[in-house]
This record gives sequence, C-alpha cells and structure tokens, in this order.
Amino acid sequence: MLSLFEFFRRQRKAYSGNLGRLSLFRDKLANYSVNFKDTQGVLDRNHSSALYNEVSAQDIATLERLTGLCGQELKDHVLNVQNQAYAIGPWPCVEGLYFLKGHMKNHPFYSTMLGQAEKSDALLCEVATFMGIEVRKAIMDGYPASNIIGTDLHQGFIDAGFSLFGDRVGQRPAFVSGDFFDSALLNLDASSPVSELTDEKLNLKQLNSLTPLVGRCTFVYAALFIHLFDLKGQREAIKRLAALLKPEKGATVFGRDSNGVTPGTAHLLDPAGQRVMLNMPAMSAGERKAAWEDALGAGTVSFEQIDTPEDDLYLSSHIRGAASVKITWALWTVTRL
Repeated sequence: MLSLFEFFRRQRKAYSGNLGRLSLFRDKLANYSVNFKDTQGVLDRNHSSALYNEVSAQDIATLERLTGLCGQELKDHVLNVQNQAYAIGPWPCVEGLYFLKGHMKNHPFYSTMLGQAEKSDALLCEVATFMGIEVRKAIMDGYPASNIIGTDLHQGFIDAGFSLFGDRVGQRPAFVSGDFFDSALLNLDASSPVSELTDEKLNLKQLNSLTPLVGRCTFVYAALFIHLFDLKGQREAIKRLAALLKPEKGATVFGRDSNGVTPGTAHLLDPAGQRVMLNMPAMSAGERKAAWEDALGAGTVSFEQIDTPEDDLYLSSHIRGAASVKITWALWTVTRL
C-alpha cells in the first residue's frame, strides 16, 4: 500500500510541468502529514464501520439497487472495496466513504438535466468520476446509459467502482482514464472544428480519449475537481471543460467546489472560527463567473451559484486525527444562452 508521502510524490511527478498545478498538492502534503500521521496508510475498520453507519438511508437504498446486496453483506463489501481504493491513494474521499454519496442528485440542475434525457444526442460527461456513483445514479434515474461517459485520472478508481457495483462487463457504463490536462486524453489542438462534426452517434464505450467529445456534450458535470488546483490551473480546467460543451442554447456545465468567502482562500473553519488545515485556493462567485465567461464568451452564458450551509463536514470527524472543521460548497451552473 502506498504511503501518503509516496502517493503525493507520484502525483507531483505525474503532473510535473503542467501549469504549476502541484502547488496545491504540496500544500496538501504538508497539511495531511499531520492529520494522517498515525494512519500509516492503513484504514481502521472500526472507524470505517462507524462512518458507514452514518451513510444516509437514501444512499444505502441506491447502493442496494445498484449492487443487489443489503445489510451486513453490503457493508462488508463496501469496506473491502474501500481498502482496495485506499491502496490506490489515501484521499479523504476514500476514508470518509464519499464514494458512496452521490451529490449530483442534490444539484439544482439535476432534475432539468433528467428532463432532457430523452434527447438522443444529449451526451453527459462527468469529469473526476472517481468510482462512478454519479453516472450510475443518473442511469438508474432514467438517463440513457449510451449517452453517459465518466473520466478519472486513475483507472484504479474506475476499476474499484466495477468491484463495488458488480457491473457485468457488457453492461458497464463508459469510462476513460487519463490526465484531464494532457493532450493524450483531451487534445484541443487536434480536434475537428465543431462545424465539421457529423451527426453520427458516438459509441462512448469505444472511446479511448475525450477528444472526440469536443463540442459534442450537452451536459458536463465536474464536482470536487476544479478546486484541486491553483488559480491558474482552475482557469485552465474551466477552459478545457468548456471545450467539451455543445455550441447550442441550453448546453450546460455544472458542478460543486469549495467556496471561498474571501477570494483565494477556502472556507475551512474550526469551531472558534479560525481557518485551519488546507488552504485551497477557492474562487469567489465573481471570479468563477468571470472565468467561465472568459472560456465561453461574455454575454453568451448565464451563471448561477448556490452556497451550501456551513454544516457540510467534508474534512471533519470523518478523518481520523483531523481538527473539527466546517466547509461550505458552491453549487454552480453555467448554461449557454
């Protein structure tokens, strides 16, 4: 199993030279070295069991439908897959069992997206799909599986999703792995102009990159992704996400990221109101709106943002050894006019 230091060392090597995006990973390494100092890359089964017991009844019901398991059998299965994923990378999302908790269903745009699911060409691409709970929940709610694809940096997390949900090979959703900032996954220079694209329906399961999707996605979803990078990297991520969007009215990119009350800082507070732990370079609503308008064209899109209450404990008692902290989230939506 990778130590936390080795995991981030490999992350640093993998992202070397890409827009200075590793500055945040270095910050994370410095902070996590304290919060994870006693874990040594090994999960506490009792701790994980307690966290599982806190998963909402709605999310458990979704897991039961997707896996065909229930009760203790489901719990044991989930915790075994958690160990598999933690060996790939000791992310807080793994330890906190956030791969079980789909957030797209709670986004204000979700019902609108489902209402357009009958359109034969309404492609949905999820960036940073992790183990794929979001795409599977969307399919369960009626979105055509043939029109959904997910992508993640690590194929190992996608494979862990196959283990978790037990998809039959022929019935698996479409996924492709790779570095979203790498031209091997998404080459904006080599892609054909949108005007030259044919109406031929893509077989998403045959894709080995996202390049054929440039200008062809009606919906793009990216949650807990953009805020991973420094501000320069965030703007580049927005530019690349925007490139996937179809040039038609109603095409929408939406997601969820940490919400900076003061531009340039994330809203992570301890009970006394002091900022602690990670200093994620979160965009303010104004900065986020400006970045999307720069990518898609001022006056051509609408931007909406809803801030969550301050009781969403993403980095709190869920992480052993961490301080008790709170974080707010920005649920944002960008739609072509």
